[in-house]
Amino acid sequence: MHNNINENLSPDWKEFHDFVVKELNYAESTSGYYRMILEKCNFDEEKALIEFL
Repeated sequence: MHNNINENLSPDWKEFHDFVVKELNYAESTSGYYRMILEKCNFDEEKALIEFL
């Protein structure tokens, strides 16, 4: 910590995976957020990117 600012910028991806699972109505996150978003967009990578953003 420097000047009361936490410099640890590594995100906790577990929470993001859990968020995607909940938002996309999956039972678990074993396939990973990338695969879940892509699958929900019928494997259309452009649509999946827009969904991710």
